[in-house]
Amino acid sequence: MDFSSKDTLLRFVQIGLVIVILMLIWPFVMPIALAFVFASLLWPYARDEWRFVKSKVARAAILTIGFVTLILGPVLSLIGAGVFVLQKKIQEGALDQIDLQPGHWMRDILSSERVEKIQAALNIDDEQLRTSLMSILQKTQYVVLEFLQSILTGAPAAVMAFIIMIFCLFWILKDQNQIEAWLYKNSPLKRKETNYLVDTFRTASVSVVMAGILSGLAQATIIGIGAAVSGLGNPWVAATIVFFASFFPFLGSGLVSISLIVIGVATQDIEGLLFFLPFAAISSIADNIIYPLVVGGRGEINPLISFLAVIGGIQLFGIFGIFLGPVVFILCLRALSLLSGEPIPEVGAEEPARPWRERLREIMPDWLKKRLRF
Repeated sequence: MDFSSKDTLLRFVQIGLVIVILMLIWPFVMPIALAFVFASLLWPYARDEWRFVKSKVARAAILTIGFVTLILGPVLSLIGAGVFVLQKKIQEGALDQIDLQPGHWMRDILSSERVEKIQAALNIDDEQLRTSLMSILQKTQYVVLEFLQSILTGAPAAVMAFIIMIFCLFWILKDQNQIEAWLYKNSPLKRKETNYLVDTFRTASVSVVMAGILSGLAQATIIGIGAAVSGLGNPWVAATIVFFASFFPFLGSGLVSISLIVIGVATQDIEGLLFFLPFAAISSIADNIIYPLVVGGRGEINPLISFLAVIGGIQLFGIFGIFLGPVVFILCLRALSLLSGEPIPEVGAEEPARPWRERLREIMPDWLKKRLRF
């Protein structure tokens, strides 16, 4: 390589400038990348029909969401501090002050006929059973409190990242034409190859968002049925909270499940608690099944690989990895296929944009069309 060449020196200058830019935006890379994921879903509508990002209502809505999340940061920090204090109280032996007064849930368990039969079969006395139950309860509370503390202590950073994502989403949608023109102009690939990767990115983004929505609906339905059957809480409220919490990894239905279990223990509703536990277990498993199946099906990859991509994305990108992990993985696979010389799949002519009412009418059932006169 001739380092005295002007082109070579310019190339090094370009690389240096790119490194400087990446260093400046590195703390915000994850929310910016997630903003591009959601923007890729809305680009066709913003360009062809709605033009919502140029309206005053849309700007006011996005700014309102940003400021609300900005307020939530300190509030969640205070809640996290309260959980930390509660954890310290339990570590100091607050559980040891529990006594078995008449009507106490522990006494009810010990006096149950089924428990007495199990004790007789295993040759366990009341004191041993009480010690075991208290140990399980104490360990469970430690796990729950540490889980809540880890979630809440990381909440301010997540809220700030969410604010950045909202503002980035607004400007990406507003300047989408300039972004696309810059991408095609500066891409080292041919236009057809660049367009293929852009379409791949958009398809992968649709896959992860659809997977999140379907997974959230499944978890919300299961927890809602469990809350209705057990009577531990309002099923509609529980299902709504689960749906929105399902978009956050390691949270999902666990937030509501733990809350309902605590309510069952506090109200001494052991029967309702036993009815609810199977639904909580099924809900925690449903997310790990539905999400990889949807992402793998639309992305044409094995569900096991898509599951590993989600887990790896969470480890690498944090809370945003549940969306970015599969997108980056699918995009890298398509880029490798291009570099290996595989031909770009031929696709038909792009369907012209149609009004949203016509597209919605196609997916609506007949009875709903008649009811809405749509």
